[in-house]
Amino acid sequence: ARSAPPLRSGLLELELAQPSQLNLESTSGVRTSLRNASGSLSLPLNGGFRLRVQPPPGPADQVNWNGEPLQAVKGQAGVFAGP
Repeated sequence: ARSAPPLRSGLLELELAQPSQLNLESTSGVRTSLRNASGSLSLPLNGGFRLRVQPPPGPADQVNWNGEPLQAVKGQAGVFAGP
């Protein structure tokens, strides 16, 4: 029997200058929905995730995974996916 691949764990970090709506879901069961959120947020996550930020982050905002900038899903501004 094959074993399941190990979950990729890491740290999702957000720095938002403007009030934004956040929706986060992860394969490990984390579900978060925030309205009018601004400032910084750090969340340790295991497994894959999908994050939606509305309005999409601007030049003054940051979305990082394990300290590296996370790029939006191609063709979907404000949508980010982790490993």
